[in-house]
Amino acid sequence: MKANIKNLSEIFSKNLKIPSYQRPYTWGTKSDLELFNDIFKEYENNKNEYRIGSVILHQETENYNIVDGQQRLTTLTILLKLLGEENLPLLKQTFNPLSYNSITNNHKILKQRVGLLRDDAKVNFKNFILEKCTMVEIVVDNQPDAFNYFDSQNTRGKALEVHDLLKAYHLRHMADIDENKKVQIISAWENENSNDIKEIFSDFLFPIIRWQRGECGLDYSKDHIGTFKGVDCASSYNVTRYNKAAIKFLEKSDNFAYFLNSQKSSKFLLTQDLLSGKHFFYFTAHYLNLCHKIKKFVEAKYDDNAMPRKKRGDKYIVRLFECLIMAFVDRFGFDELSENICAFFYRYVYTLRLAKQAVYLESINKYALGYQDENNGLNLFEKISHMRSPDEIYSVELCDIESIVGGYDDIKNRLEVKNEQNGWSKI
Repeated sequence: MKANIKNLSEIFSKNLKIPSYQRPYTWGTKSDLELFNDIFKEYENNKNEYRIGSVILHQETENYNIVDGQQRLTTLTILLKLLGEENLPLLKQTFNPLSYNSITNNHKILKQRVGLLRDDAKVNFKNFILEKCTMVEIVVDNQPDAFNYFDSQNTRGKALEVHDLLKAYHLRHMADIDENKKVQIISAWENENSNDIKEIFSDFLFPIIRWQRGECGLDYSKDHIGTFKGVDCASSYNVTRYNKAAIKFLEKSDNFAYFLNSQKSSKFLLTQDLLSGKHFFYFTAHYLNLCHKIKKFVEAKYDDNAMPRKKRGDKYIVRLFECLIMAFVDRFGFDELSENICAFFYRYVYTLRLAKQAVYLESINKYALGYQDENNGLNLFEKISHMRSPDEIYSVELCDIESIVGGYDDIKNRLEVKNEQNGWSKI
């Protein structure tokens, strides 16, 4: 590993490449203009050196694969080209098709901004960028080391999202995967909405898994990344061999795509170990699809009167309901989600809503763990995780509240009355 402070002239003189596993160039015009304005301000102040972050490069013979810093380097390449610089090897790169739209839009906005400069200012500004703008350049000679450093890096002072760190971690466990297959897997990931990926981990998978274990489901962060690292595929542990054998059996017995898309079958289970590498990306795709289906199901089944959604507390209750359905469907499948089981979950979540003047995330977490008086110590998520058949749900005793006996219409009416009385405060 080599780490040195280099000016951009030195960095751009290298044969920079964007590897196939990288995400597309996605910076919007706002980010581009922020970078432009930051640099231009330092140029006007005649700053002797301006540090604009770090870049991690993986050296392969004469090429330098960009592991971290792609967004900034691509933006700077566009800017320098507009300022008249020709020595930009990165322009020879064949960019991901998903990147072209962002590149085109940012080229337009930067061209407009550069067009406001006098010719002499363009030359001076270009020279300032190349000679006085610096980056911490980290060069490694193997891909695993590159991703190790990537894990701890920030982009323009903003901490990487946990799912970005997970992506990097699992990418380095895909060394034995065919390059075309790797590109296919990563392209599918990048085609997903980043906010949806963030939500599925922070609002669904993490709390469900934690509640099943009797642990706090709040404050998902990089400190909890181990929850989704899974079992190292390269290890020879019994747990690894068992899971690999099970997956290979499923892949050979049925078409792999069938298991990813089927509503009846899944090779994933939240109570089982996840394998590192490509399986993480299939795991994510599976639960994104499942979450989307559950949300559509709940929205169609319960109108705003039966399931209010306007206030924050109401939204937390809806999410708890969706998490319960996910935990149940994950174990038994959608076909076993009967009307009666939905009514059971409905009564469970709205017992909390009717009992509380205001519902917070902390309230949801305590309730799920069985720490609230309203559920007599019941951790329904843990119960579901140990069930062998869906009918076992009816052996779980729910507490009564204000003579509620579980009827849908009765709870719905009480919701309406309570909302009319005080709106459940502001929350």
